[in-house]
Amino acid sequence: MKKLSEPEKEKSKLNYRERQWEKRFIELKEFKKKFGNCDVSLARKNNPWYSLATWCNTQRQEKKFHPFTYPPEKEKKLDEIGFSWGILDKIFEQRLKELSAFKKKYGHCNVSTYSKKHRALGKWVYVQRERRNNPDIYYDPYRESRLNETGFSWNPHNDHFEKRFSELMAFKNKFGHCHVPLKGSDVLNNWVIGKSGVRRRPKYNFSTLNKWCTRQREFRRTKRLESERINRLNKIEFPWNPIDDLFDKKLAELKKFYILNGHTLVSKSQNRSLTKWCVRMRALRRGKTKYGILSPERIKKLNELKFEWETPEFSKRQEFKEKWHKNFTEVKNYKRTHGSFDEMKFLKPILYKWIIRQRKFYKNKSKYMTPERIKLLTGIDFKWS
Repeated sequence: MKKLSEPEKEKSKLNYRERQWEKRFIELKEFKKKFGNCDVSLARKNNPWYSLATWCNTQRQEKKFHPFTYPPEKEKKLDEIGFSWGILDKIFEQRLKELSAFKKKYGHCNVSTYSKKHRALGKWVYVQRERRNNPDIYYDPYRESRLNETGFSWNPHNDHFEKRFSELMAFKNKFGHCHVPLKGSDVLNNWVIGKSGVRRRPKYNFSTLNKWCTRQREFRRTKRLESERINRLNKIEFPWNPIDDLFDKKLAELKKFYILNGHTLVSKSQNRSLTKWCVRMRALRRGKTKYGILSPERIKKLNELKFEWETPEFSKRQEFKEKWHKNFTEVKNYKRTHGSFDEMKFLKPILYKWIIRQRKFYKNKSKYMTPERIKLLTGIDFKWS
């Protein structure tokens, strides 16, 4: 086989490229005939035209970056079939329009890539950020300025942190601490007149900020929070373990109360918040609350202050409960022996008065007539009238 000289090799390569160009051009004409345009999608998945799309993109890149060397005859042939040289600009403008509509509807430009409705727009937004934030990739300043005009965020995670951090600062300036609750009322302000004309304190919903604070604690625990952010939160005395901090704070308040009064039976008139905390501690000890259990260490600390686990009010309730069940047992036994309560007024006058009170409690829907007690009395054919 005869070997080709270098000029002949170059000519052969050139002829091959020309044949390939003509082949792709014919494919593009067929695409135009079928779909009515030359905008071939660059999507890889389930796209039989992907190789043609890359060829079209190559033509645009060569024309853009080598305008003086790109063959005029090829440019003319492509123009004759309506080839779009600025398809990327066309796509950019289309996506920018969609982003503006998204911003108008939702108030921001942070489109999620997981959104079923806006998945394509979300992926486009992600690509714009990746390209612009990568120093090794050139990003068109004109496109950057166009996106900036819409209020586009190039680093949404940092922007989100700064936004919540400023909210936390405002919370601390207003309330004096960073223990953000889910809900609350502004006890620092005067009462205001609501729409209904009722005087009330303005209420706030801090659920979003509360969840953000919880995430920062979780990020720090799993070592995913940057040291710079940890330092900023430490400077404003951010509570990393709010439950322990609150317990120690309330325990210190209770200790002061014990020193002044000699006991731990705090009333609402003396300290409303401390009273609620003491009630919760007693409920935790009895296991009667959804907040969890009280650790032995905390029980020990409260015992050192001679904490009253049972208040006089609780003892009275327990005594009333025991007395009610004792009277019920007597009434049940009486009904079993005599069959009715007709003669009870004369035989057991004190017990008969108890029956009268139960009927009054039931009629007046008293809190003492619980569903459990109604069920017990109904079970012995008790007459409510």
